[in-house]
Amino acid sequence: MTAKKPKPLTVKPDHKPTARELAAIRKFGRAERSPRVKMSKLGDAPAWKTDHPDELIGFLMLMEAIGTEDEDFASGLIKQLANAGSRGLDEEGTNFMLSIIKGIKPRDEVEAMLAAQMAAIHAATMTFARPGCPWSACLQPVASSACPSTR
Repeated sequence: MTAKKPKPLTVKPDHKPTARELAAIRKFGRAERSPRVKMSKLGDAPAWKTDHPDELIGFLMLMEAIGTEDEDFASGLIKQLANAGSRGLDEEGTNFMLSIIKGIKPRDEVEAMLAAQMAAIHAATMTFARPGCPWSACLQPVASSACPSTR
C-alpha cells in the first residue's frame, strides 16, 4: 500500500500572509514530525517498517515517541495499532494513531497503552459513526432492536 505523504505547504505568490499567518507558519516549521511506519503484507499478516532512511534510527524515534525503551513493547504496540486499523493494511490509520500517541507524550509503557487505547477507540468510533455503516444504528438513540449486535 502506498503511503499518503503530506503535501508540502506553500504560500501562493499573490497572497501576502498576515502576522497571524506568519506566526502559524513559524510554529509549523518548529514542530516535531511524528515518526511514521510503512505497512506491507508478510504472508497473511500485516508487517511494518519505519519510514526513515536508517531503519534503526527510525525505530528508536518511534520508541521515544511512544515513551518506551523496550523494543518488544514498541514492536508489539505498533503491531496492535496496525491490527486495530480498518480492513486490510491501513498505513494512514496506523500513522494517525501513532501521531495521537505522540501528541499525548506518554512517559512510560502504561501511558503508551492508555494513549493507544484512546487512539484506537477514537478511530473505531469515527469509523462506526459514518453514514451508511451498518453499525452506525448502534450509536443513534434508537430502539435496541435496530442494532445489528443485538440480533
